[in-house]
Amino acid sequence: MPSASGTPPGEWTARSPSLVVTIVTALIVVFTAAFLDRSPPRPTDAETAFAHTEATPVVVATSSVAPRLSPPPPRPPVPPEPAAAAAAVPLSDRERALLESLDPDLFAALPPRAGAWEEGAHPPCFVDDASKRRRCLPDYHVVGAWQSGGQAFNAKLGLHPDVREGAKPHFWNEPDKPMNAYLDLFAPRAEETDDALEITRVGDASPGVLANTWTESQRMHRPFKDAVAACWQACQNLPHTFNTGNEPGSDDHTTTPNSRLCVDGDANKSAPGCIERASRIDAVVNGSAFDFFESAFSDSNALLSKSSLPLRSTPLSVPHLMRHAYGAKSVKVIALVRSPLARLRAAFAHYAHYAKEFGEGEGGFVSFVDFFIDKFESCETEEKEKRTKKETLPDDAIGHTHAFTPRTTCAFHFEALGADFEKVFYHCDQLIKTMYGTFANGWVDAFGAANVLFLRTEDAFSESDVVRKRALNRAIRFLGLRVPTDDVVSKMDSCDEASGCARATVFEEDARLARLDFGDGAAATRSGTRKKIDAFFEPELETLARLFGEDDEATSWAAWGRGDSYR
Repeated sequence: MPSASGTPPGEWTARSPSLVVTIVTALIVVFTAAFLDRSPPRPTDAETAFAHTEATPVVVATSSVAPRLSPPPPRPPVPPEPAAAAAAVPLSDRERALLESLDPDLFAALPPRAGAWEEGAHPPCFVDDASKRRRCLPDYHVVGAWQSGGQAFNAKLGLHPDVREGAKPHFWNEPDKPMNAYLDLFAPRAEETDDALEITRVGDASPGVLANTWTESQRMHRPFKDAVAACWQACQNLPHTFNTGNEPGSDDHTTTPNSRLCVDGDANKSAPGCIERASRIDAVVNGSAFDFFESAFSDSNALLSKSSLPLRSTPLSVPHLMRHAYGAKSVKVIALVRSPLARLRAAFAHYAHYAKEFGEGEGGFVSFVDFFIDKFESCETEEKEKRTKKETLPDDAIGHTHAFTPRTTCAFHFEALGADFEKVFYHCDQLIKTMYGTFANGWVDAFGAANVLFLRTEDAFSESDVVRKRALNRAIRFLGLRVPTDDVVSKMDSCDEASGCARATVFEEDARLARLDFGDGAAATRSGTRKKIDAFFEPELETLARLFGEDDEATSWAAWGRGDSYR
């Protein structure tokens, strides 16, 4: 689906004989490409100033008899008890300062600068000092994944009497959307009475927020974008002539124009290209790891060993930005994820450029999978080689390649790791966005495992009403909503495009994507391709099992990932 800019995900990375597409289109539009994965926008009045967003309307029960509910449970403690937040890694003072420097306008519109959070177990609301208006952030986020039905599932949650409204603006992962406009989306909830505020919940259902790939973390990398755009423009002013570097008549010469060498970098002359130059000044890439090592190393030139890796398992990213924005206020995160093979098939079906590039049908899907897994694994290999060189850290920066595993580094920073990876078709984005475990680490780092719930699309949209309701009830308990009667749960479960529970076009499209496939279904996948996918995603499923356990699942995460229960 079109993004705010109308550009598909990773558009600036598509292969081209020139980087006019890959750098200019992408970086001059400031990574505002945000992805075809979204339903057609229908802005409300509150969203007029918030480009291309869509709010979910307030849902009112159609029956004249109010549903029976149990008394409201206490809201989660603020901040969470240590046991509940055991997996969270607190942000350091240096990290908080870095996050604020990356998006000063965001933090200027929130406490403590704009007012003070309401105390105690109140929701994340405050009275703005300037306008004297009560302002609220959402209580929970349904963060993804794409083609997995998160927005449709949030529409079901919206039928609970304690859930009043929501939005899906993709604010956190897209740049240049103002915080005040984001807060306006939740104005109706902020205007409710104190008693209502105690029990209601409001959600933000933006599926692009889960996988914090480079292009889905645009708020974190504005300096990189600006540097690449300026560098590319400067390179275009160079002559488009070839530099042989040898005597006339020599067969050993370079056939790349000087302007292109300027963009890509010239290894023969140790001249960095635009991507490398920009990476050097990106604070998240080069500065955010310092605190992790400060206690272990008094000398910043010390070599890093595997045993000295920091507790944080991912680079600073969107979850950490959100955690700092909320301060100590409680917030819950729900991720709806689809079996990797099924999600990759859905993405291949949904985006026409993949079939155009790799071919249609099962043969095209094989090429699609082989190309992206091979490219990603080449990134991992290169990152591993960097570590074997045992390079010392520079005095003024600590790079991400030393701080995190090669797999994590490639997932978060793939196209920023050099011109060769920047030129990979769509940056392996569909493969990387399916690496749920890698990105789950970041969400748990930021919020703690007790505040993060991973649900399976195959359960939320199962053909069995028992399985679907079980998924709903897990989310209800997780959000701390009042326990509903069976009638209320049945009403929530029956939410679909025909029931009028939400905008029909929104629900219908998102639910369709949660079942999308380009052919005869996952069972039709060729054996070799299935084995390659299963092997690639096995570490992701092991991480999900470690973070969230197996007790509440009908089958293990590994079996689910292989599709054993859904063939």
